[in-house]
Amino acid sequence: MDLYFFHHDEYERLYNCSLYNIDQIPIEKRQHKILGFFFFILSTIYGILYIPCMISICKRMAKSTCYKIMFVMGVLDMAAVIVVGLLTGYFGYFGYVFCSSPKFIYFVGVHNFFCWATETTMEGILAINRCIELLSSELAKKIFGGLKLRLYMKKIFLLTFFASSEWSITIRIHY
Repeated sequence: MDLYFFHHDEYERLYNCSLYNIDQIPIEKRQHKILGFFFFILSTIYGILYIPCMISICKRMAKSTCYKIMFVMGVLDMAAVIVVGLLTGYFGYFGYVFCSSPKFIYFVGVHNFFCWATETTMEGILAINRCIELLSSELAKKIFGGLKLRLYMKKIFLLTFFASSEWSITIRIHY
């Protein structure tokens, strides 16, 4: 996002579509209806299956910090899986490529990178939490108890927000 908002000339240099004629490849050859439908259906199924898991985690959040971390990871994963699956399915089904809508796909890439980076960092925090909990419950309460876990999560969200504003991963159906 930094590139798009503050260094727009560099964004245009890197992400312009002047060298690519979108009509060079006919829409029929860019469409992947079966793959697009498959992505769309799978992400819908995954989104539905996530609901009971999230309800179960939510019921246990007051008991342990690990459930709070897992709940945040679940929300991030749902945001990533549903957006990536539905959009990739839609783009593949209808034959959209980056140059069909470069700004939208760029910002979807920023969103996806943010979700991935935040969830990956939270997984590391969860692993540390579980290891410390095995060593000493009292030590785990000192490190993760009270508002400390929220502070850690806020720092992670800020860090990954700034990281995702620097780098963007764009969705491509053709590899």
